[in-house]
Amino acid sequence: MKKLIFLILCSHSTYCFSQTTHAVTVAVNQPPVCTVVSLEKTVTEPPSVYPNPAREVIQVSANAKNPIIEIFDALGRRVYRRAFVDERNTINVNEFNRGIYRLAILTQTEIHHVKIILE
Repeated sequence: MKKLIFLILCSHSTYCFSQTTHAVTVAVNQPPVCTVVSLEKTVTEPPSVYPNPAREVIQVSANAKNPIIEIFDALGRRVYRRAFVDERNTINVNEFNRGIYRLAILTQTEIHHVKIILE
């Protein structure tokens, strides 16, 4: 999905509007001099991680090529890192201690974070 982002820069304020399908009209009375900047950004689907909570394995689906998946424990230590080739990946978490972890999915343009619970 493509998303248009409009940024209006004025001498005292900045206004940001985004719209996916319809035009946006903005009227600015003061200050009289403003610059309108627009750009087009491709918005990707967020990754899915399931089951969550998990006991043995988790499935990670990322709509990206060659994502890198990292898992961090509650103290911020990286306990897992792997580059995947497929969009759907299985991670064996059977050897991890129970607790709350942060899973990071790194793509070429974005980083997504997901809290996971291991039982």
